Amino acid sequence: MSAVIRNLLILSLSLFSQISFSNTIENSESLESYIDGLVLNAMKRHHSPSGVVAIYKDGVPLISKGYGWQQLANADNKGITIDVKRSLFRPGSISKLFTWVAVMQMVERGKLDLDTDVNQYLHQFKVKNSWPGQAISLRHIMTHTTGLEDGALGYLILDQEEFVLPLAEALEKYQPERINPPGKHTAYSNWATALAGLIVANVSGLSFEDYVQRHIFDVLGMKYATFIEPPQAPLDKHIVQAYKWSASGYKLTPYERISSFAPAGSAAISAEDIIRFASALLNGGEFNGQRILEQETVAQMISEGFSHDPRTRGMGLGFIKRRFGNDKLKIFGHEGASAWFYSHLGISKQEKLIVFASFSGAGGRQVYQTFLSGFYSYYFTTPNENPNYQSLSIDQLKEYQGNYLPWRASFSKIEALLRVLNGRTIDATAAQQQSYLLYRDKRYQMVDKDLFQELGGYGRIAFQRNSAGTIDNMIEDGKAYTQYYKASFPESKTTVLLCLIAIPMLSLAILIHLLYRRDQLLKISGTLFYSQLSWSAFTLLFFIMMTLSLLSLPTIVNGFPSSITLALFLPILSSCSGAALLVGLVQSLYKSKPQYPSAWFTIVLALFTLAFYYYWNLLGFNYFG
Repeated sequence: MSAVIRNLLILSLSLFSQISFSNTIENSESLESYIDGLVLNAMKRHHSPSGVVAIYKDGVPLISKGYGWQQLANADNKGITIDVKRSLFRPGSISKLFTWVAVMQMVERGKLDLDTDVNQYLHQFKVKNSWPGQAISLRHIMTHTTGLEDGALGYLILDQEEFVLPLAEALEKYQPERINPPGKHTAYSNWATALAGLIVANVSGLSFEDYVQRHIFDVLGMKYATFIEPPQAPLDKHIVQAYKWSASGYKLTPYERISSFAPAGSAAISAEDIIRFASALLNGGEFNGQRILEQETVAQMISEGFSHDPRTRGMGLGFIKRRFGNDKLKIFGHEGASAWFYSHLGISKQEKLIVFASFSGAGGRQVYQTFLSGFYSYYFTTPNENPNYQSLSIDQLKEYQGNYLPWRASFSKIEALLRVLNGRTIDATAAQQQSYLLYRDKRYQMVDKDLFQELGGYGRIAFQRNSAGTIDNMIEDGKAYTQYYKASFPESKTTVLLCLIAIPMLSLAILIHLLYRRDQLLKISGTLFYSQLSWSAFTLLFFIMMTLSLLSLPTIVNGFPSSITLALFLPILSSCSGAALLVGLVQSLYKSKPQYPSAWFTIVLALFTLAFYYYWNLLGFNYFG
């Protein structure tokens, strides 16, 4: 009898524990307390002056709350706190969702077809016919499979109004190269999204900004939303100011202008108005009796799309299917980032859940990341079913290891080197008598052919093979918008870093050698000496100037720095010096004149450096600006 009582007591205590201490999102008081602790501590730690969090479930706000200041106090005002109904945050690329809805509205009306060559809708200019017979369609644009390179340096985000161009003019001037046939690789593209907005404008007869205002904002009653930069009266008084932090305190930053590519990210919206929009998507295109899309169209945007591997979350038609929390949570939506704002919009039909958050300042990125990982891991931690891990040997894992670089990158401009910095490294390693892949400091084992899952976690990476059966690409689950390709030897991080270190160091060594032995070397040949001297000086100066220029850049470049333009003269000058050295060496050989070993070493290094410049688009002025 005592055993029965004891067991009942243990069971009742267990149930009480589950009821009282389970991480249930429906408990709004507990949720707000948790979010407050998460956000406020992170904002203070990372000097983020403003933020907002709005979480709705079953159409009911669990939390809708502003943090910090819309405008900081100064000598002229007492400061303005965040108002979730009116304060206009910059949601960045979340703006793209309005572009995709506008496209699908035109599809519903029979004015656009997702699979038609986009050039049929363009009269201002045409997309380059780099792959004859393989035209880019709106479906390719919405799934980020256009095959276009990506870029931003000097033209995407600006802080000076005089550099902003009309949409069509900007798209024509800054048209990227097509590096792949459409439909083969995912590579996120701001340019292509802006092109979709221009197509909407062309077929509707309205500017893109006016179209979205009339057919989405006005329909849903979004009174605190605009694509116009900067917002005009009466909305201008609700702009959330962006501040950067320094030792002297907060400093106001200029309004970020993405007007040249407005459909890709120029929106300014209050938290509650973006919830209205998300609620319409969650409800099959309708909110408060007002409809922006048919239910079948919304379902099409979620279900159709593109995937490199059906075992991972792919792209919808514009929607990104993200991985947050456990496998059972299905989220679609978008992220957004500019130089000073970092935002998240997640929608789950299964949970009837909407999550929107945005934080400002250079430290906004850290607060945003803290919120995402903290919220989803705390409330959606139900364990996955135990996967069938397959322990492979180190030799078997070696075909997967290497550097993987993003297809979302520049290939024709000086930004190309950034794709090495944005790459991913996968290593094969062993510990405790088991072998793993190591990816972003986490261990992965195979659970299916070419599919690896994080040990004790939810992360998943899938590898793709070429026609010869060799691993050549990979995709991360929940990030289907950009595939990564396996880097060749010249593009590997190790090779590039060695070049970036070795070339300037050897140039410095040559320079020191020449200055130390100048009297002896000048007696042998003044031509060889001066051409060597100029080559090493120009080369060393180029690497110093580029390093200083890049270190001084903000998170996203506002305009093209003149320091980089000046630096790009130096590879041309050093190449000319190298050519003079080569001519001098050939002449000295032909005329049997004396030479010296360092001249030959310099010419070999000069030829190698020239190849490096050419490969990474550093020879000439390969940039938009």
